Amino acid sequence: MIEADPGASDSVTTVLGTAGVSVQCFTSADSFFDLYVPGTATCLISAAQLPGGDVLDVQKKLAHMKSRLPVIILTRRGDIPLAVAAMKNGAIDFIEKPFDAERLLRSVKIGLYRGTNDRREAARVDLIKLQVASLTPRELEVFLLLLAGEGNKPMARSLGVSIRTLEVHRAHLMAKMEARSLADLVRVGMLAGIWRP
Repeated sequence: MIEADPGASDSVTTVLGTAGVSVQCFTSADSFFDLYVPGTATCLISAAQLPGGDVLDVQKKLAHMKSRLPVIILTRRGDIPLAVAAMKNGAIDFIEKPFDAERLLRSVKIGLYRGTNDRREAARVDLIKLQVASLTPRELEVFLLLLAGEGNKPMARSLGVSIRTLEVHRAHLMAKMEARSLADLVRVGMLAGIWRP
C-alpha cells in the first residue's frame, strides 16, 4: 500500500489484517519502488495523490517495468477525475475515503485473484518461450507453417522433405511444445508472440 496518511494506512491494515490479508505500507511511490520486485506482490492499494506525484505516475512506472500488478485507488472527493484516468489505465477500482470496509475487501480479493492469475500466466509464457527456444530450426519452420494453415503435403514440398520426415518433425514439435492438437499449437504460438490471428 502507498499512502502518506498514517490514519488511512492503519485503517486499511486493520480491515485487511482481520480478513487474513497481510499489508506492507509505504509513504511514497519512491519507497515502494525501492523494494518492489515485479511478481512479488499480487495487489497494490495506492492513494490517488502521493508525495511528489500521483497514482498515474505509479501506473506508468509499473507499465515501464512490464508489471501487470492490479491497482486499487483510495481517493478523496476531489480526486475523482484522477481516479477515472487511472481506471482507464487499468486500475481495477477506486474507493472514496472514508472507505467502506466490505467494498475494500471485495476489491482486494479481486486484485489478489487477478495478481495470482497474472503471475501464473507470466510463468506459463516464460515456459513456452523456453520451449520455443528448444526447437530446432526445422521444427520452428514446421511450427510457423502449421500456424499459417499449411497442410502436410504443401509443407513437405516447401521444406523439400518427405511426408514421413515432416511427420517426424511435427511429432517432435508437438512433444516439445506439450501440444495435443493444432489448436494447442495455435494457443502456444499466440502466447509466445510468434503468431497473431
